[in-house]
Amino acid sequence: MVVHNLGAVSHSKILTWGVYPIAYLLPAIGVSGGDAWVGKQLGYSIADILAKALYGLIIFQIARMKSFADDPAFALEELSVEDAGELSRSIKPADVVK
Repeated sequence: MVVHNLGAVSHSKILTWGVYPIAYLLPAIGVSGGDAWVGKQLGYSIADILAKALYGLIIFQIARMKSFADDPAFALEELSVEDAGELSRSIKPADVVK
């Protein structure tokens, strides 16, 4: 699962960083004057907001999964009833230290 999230990080990096060259090239594709400047700043702002939000959520998810793997008792406390039931069936009683 962590590997899947690391793949999501690399894909989101490519998608969000792809906005920068598009915004930078606005003057080259015929947008001029104040519209070019505003478009460039708007493109940079959108890319920054998306990148920071996506990275933050993905890193939070990875940290949470690693915490669950390190401490199954913590995972049982934090997860929903359905998820905790699945986790409790997959771990051995010796793994849970109280």
